[in-house]
Amino acid sequence: MQEVLVFVLLLLALVYASWRIYRVFVDHRDPCYGCTGCDLKNKIERKQACEKKKVVEKFGNPEIK
Repeated sequence: MQEVLVFVLLLLALVYASWRIYRVFVDHRDPCYGCTGCDLKNKIERKQACEKKKVVEKFGNPEIK
């Protein structure tokens, strides 16, 4: 019985570690790793939106062409 419990716990730990490693690769460009509610992320998103707007104003909207 103890061996089964240890096996299950190790399997759960392996699954969790695999999931966290997968999330690191998926969210590698996101500095907040999927967090949805902090002021820092909101500031980063506003800055990126502002930079995109500046590019569109400077070079025109490439989607219109």
